[in-house]
Amino acid sequence: MKAKIVFAAVLIALATNGSSCIREGFIIPVNLSIDQCYPLNPGPAGTDSSSFTILLSPLLDESYRGNVNAVRFYDIKISTAGSYSGTVAARVYINNVLLLSIGSGTNNTTPVAWSTLSTPQSLLGSSPYVKATSGGVNVLVSALNQLVNDENASVTLRVTRTTSGAAVPSGLSVCLEILAQADAVMNSSGGTGD
Repeated sequence: MKAKIVFAAVLIALATNGSSCIREGFIIPVNLSIDQCYPLNPGPAGTDSSSFTILLSPLLDESYRGNVNAVRFYDIKISTAGSYSGTVAARVYINNVLLLSIGSGTNNTTPVAWSTLSTPQSLLGSSPYVKATSGGVNVLVSALNQLVNDENASVTLRVTRTTSGAAVPSGLSVCLEILAQADAVMNSSGGTGD
């Protein structure tokens, strides 16, 4: 909504300053957020997994669809929801390619206290508990850029979690947020203004 207000203000400013048209298109960066929580199965501590397929076009306002020329991600955040006295390590896959390892140690595979992740941990914030793989990042960038040509593009995210310690109570989740921006080209008609 803010982008539309700014766009209208720019057009009004151009119209009142003697400009009769905008000859070239301009780019509006539009924020996208893939935000998904993956519930843990209650019961004995151990390993479980869940996955979701997310359609990407609904993340964009309809007025920008069909006008996207590039998409990029700028951060990934991981957090936990619910109270648990045990530990957790997790792996996030995108289209079946490892994207992130969540934990501690050299390869981020050593479980950490559940409460450690109650505050969102971020790649941008250089969290020691989140490590991305280059192959997974490449798949993420490629999947996001499908929005340029395919409004039916989707991405499948899967999280595998290992808990240890106390039994897992109901209501626990590992949450993932991928923050991205799409470049929407506006008014690229190439008119002459005559």
